[in-house]
Amino acid sequence: MGGKAWDDLMLWPPLAVRSGLTMDEMMQMRCNFSHRHDAATPGMEEINLAKVLFKKKKCALCHVVEGRGGSTGPEPTY
Repeated sequence: MGGKAWDDLMLWPPLAVRSGLTMDEMMQMRCNFSHRHDAATPGMEEINLAKVLFKKKKCALCHVVEGRGGSTGPEPTY
């Protein structure tokens, strides 16, 4: 890793531990911030599975994501 963006506190190991995530999971979440509209992103297996599941289960019928979708479920992007 390199560059200023990788020094972001979003990738800080204590934040991963406090959130109950591995550093790999934290990295995938961080990458998904930029690639959230992609159907799939190589190397992001867990995020890709979540995207497939969200679509398959039609979660957007109840949950709002980025201002789109239903209104009865909480936004799952926190």
